[in-house]
Amino acid sequence: MRSKSKNVLSLTIGSVIALFVLEVFLHLYNPFNNRLLAGKINLPANVKYSIQNTEIKSLPNYIVHTKNELGFRGESPKKIGTRKKIICIGGSTTECFYLADGQDWPAILAQQWKNKYWVNNAGLDGHSTFGHIELLKNHVVKLKPQIVIFLVGCNDVAAMQLNNYENEMLNNNKRLLENSAIFTTIQSLKRAAKAKNFGLHHQSVDFTNFEKADTTACNMQDLSLPLASYAQRIAQLIKICKENRIEPIFCTQPSILLHTSINSIFVGNRKYLNKSAMHYAHQLTSFNTQTQNICAANGVQCIDVATCLPASTNLFYDFFHFTPQGAQAVANCIYKNIKI
Repeated sequence: MRSKSKNVLSLTIGSVIALFVLEVFLHLYNPFNNRLLAGKINLPANVKYSIQNTEIKSLPNYIVHTKNELGFRGESPKKIGTRKKIICIGGSTTECFYLADGQDWPAILAQQWKNKYWVNNAGLDGHSTFGHIELLKNHVVKLKPQIVIFLVGCNDVAAMQLNNYENEMLNNNKRLLENSAIFTTIQSLKRAAKAKNFGLHHQSVDFTNFEKADTTACNMQDLSLPLASYAQRIAQLIKICKENRIEPIFCTQPSILLHTSINSIFVGNRKYLNKSAMHYAHQLTSFNTQTQNICAANGVQCIDVATCLPASTNLFYDFFHFTPQGAQAVANCIYKNIKI
């Protein structure tokens, strides 16, 4: 009996020591690049990603993606000079993680505006309007930009499936565990798995051979969509901007799933999230319409980028993410329609 108790005690002590060592290691070096630490956004400042791409066929085999001292993509703030500041906020379709430096649409906008504006890309893979609010309040406002451009939509559709922990965190019900690097790493891995299940991860998609699904009732109103809470978050972003003398400009979310025909092939009946692409297109369109409505009600510009991009796999390498040509098309749409 004593021997068994000693074994249990030894196992417990060993486990505690192992967890402590792992906690210290993850605090000093975390290979998973956690963007939430202690419940706060952790920006990857002065980081250079050298990416060997073997999975996304329409992108180069080698990609360089650099973050400046702010943790954003773009020119150093030391080079602002007398130029007005514009910061672009969004999820992965703004960050354009797998596009090389200079190919993300905020960088292309900066090139089109030449020396008139200093533009930085504050997009963060996986972020919805929940994260945009925190980023705006805790990082962007203090930079005192004149304009913030938001590209929002698809990650908020995904946020309908938040788990209990995420709901509590986003409602500022912080947990002591959030100070643990082990806990935040596990949560990051869970969110990555959820994004993969939702089709938000970066991938190559063969639309021609995709499994088919029933499109019945795809145009019926989906009463489960949390459009009211989404509208409140858009309104909150507008409010924070206006209180800090920032002009907010919103863009609707493009997706190749918004098109029933791609490269002359009907894909509206392709399976997505156990339903059809047309079902998802209806959901995303509802969010885009809500973005436009809230902007109109608050006298804020909203550029309908979703309708600018044609149905072409030359512009998208998967359901949502842009090829270099797609990022160019997004930048062109914003450049032609923005009023500043």
